[in-house]
Formats: sequence, C-alpha cells, structure tokens
Amino acid sequence: MREAIILNPSFNWECPSCGEQHVTHEAKPHTPLHPCKRQAGLSVPYAPVAPGLEKLKKHSVRHVINEREDWIGDEMVQYHEGRPIMNLVTDRADGTNDIRVYAPTAQGAVR
Repeated sequence: MREAIILNPSFNWECPSCGEQHVTHEAKPHTPLHPCKRQAGLSVPYAPVAPGLEKLKKHSVRHVINEREDWIGDEMVQYHEGRPIMNLVTDRADGTNDIRVYAPTAQGAVR
C-alpha cells in the first residue's frame, strides 16, 4: 500500500487566549508565535487545531502566566500588565504542557 506524498502540508493553529487563527505550511516541527492582544502584546505560542476541526475545543488549551517571585534589581525583564513575568505555560486538557521562558536581557558595560 502506497501513501500519497504531501508536498505542501497545511497546519491550522489558534491562540487559546485571543482566538486568532493562523495557517502554516512548514514540514519541519514548529510552533508559531504572535503578539497576543489579550496577553498585553506578549509573544505567545499558537496551539495546534486537530485535523478536521475549525477551532480549538473550548477549555482544551489555556495560557497561564507566572510572575517572577525573586528580586528584580536592575535586570531588564518582560512585564505583563505592570508585573514582571517569569514564563508562560501552555496547559492542555490531556495533562501535557509547554513553557515559554521570558529570561532577563543581558547588559554589558565598557570600563
């Protein structure tokens, strides 16, 4: 039995926070990001929409933002609605998750 070769794959994505949809045609593993208006412009990942569906199932995926709990000092960190953030977790109903870390920006000085 032979299977058809798909030369131009199509993957449907949706943001669990704002509902924005996106389509990619990349064959390699990937997760596109976008500046989400519901997450104050943070760059957040889309979630894959199951083949045959037009949208994500309600409550099947969610974004959870975790604040930094340590001392900031003079570090250049990402903020979400005025609060320093550490990471964004993409939680799925099946128990799996992905984490996007917002690490502080490095600074240098000339002496």
